[in-house]
Formats: sequence, C-alpha cells, structure tokens
Amino acid sequence: MTYFADLAPYDYSAGRGDVGFSVGWLDKHHDFEKWNPPPAFVDALRALTETTQVHKTRGYHCCEFCESTDGRPIDQAPLGSLEIKVTGSDGRTYFAPDLIYHYVTAHRYRPPDSFVSAVLRDDGAGV
Repeated sequence: MTYFADLAPYDYSAGRGDVGFSVGWLDKHHDFEKWNPPPAFVDALRALTETTQVHKTRGYHCCEFCESTDGRPIDQAPLGSLEIKVTGSDGRTYFAPDLIYHYVTAHRYRPPDSFVSAVLRDDGAGV
C-alpha cells in the first residue's frame, strides 16, 4: 500500500473522479499519533468498514506493523482489499483503507479529528 500523509489530497484511485482527503494510509517508515480510541468511535468505524466499501482490489495489503504467517493482519484477516469513504457533516469526504480499523484497534492509530468527527456524525450515516 502506498503511504499518504493524513489529510493529503486523495489520489490513490485516480481516474475514478473521487475528490477528498486521505486518512490512514500508514506504513512502517512514518510515525503516527497514538491514542486510546473511544469505544463509540471503534464501533462506528467498524460499521463503516462493513457498509461504505469502495474501490475493491483483487489483492490485499497486509499490516506492516504485525503480520501473521500468511501476511494478513492477525486480528482482522478479512481487511486489506478495499477502501472506505466517509463524508462529514461539513461536506468533506475522506478515503481510507479498510485496514484503518485494524490500525486503530491494534496499533492505537489516531486519525485526524475531522475524520473522527465524520465517523461519529450525529445521524450515524457516515456517508
């Protein structure tokens, strides 16, 4: 997976017409802020990984921070082959690899506050 700094313009799937911001495109060569994620955020993010799937790929990306013997994340084997799309109440759209759920829960990755707010939107829609 390619690294993109949080809130950099989204261009991973160029040509699809998607405009927004990148979140959670991590790799082992770049540090990231950590936190103890609130349960409400974890639950909402998990729901979004199941409902806002976009840009499915044929292969999958494994976690570079902890890999099982087959290269998939130890605790989230189904993740790593698609992206999620989240739109906040301010209209900003974010694209993240579905591995963001694993990064948050296993590695305590802290996404930008604007993304957290978008995930926790009052209406619960996420998109």
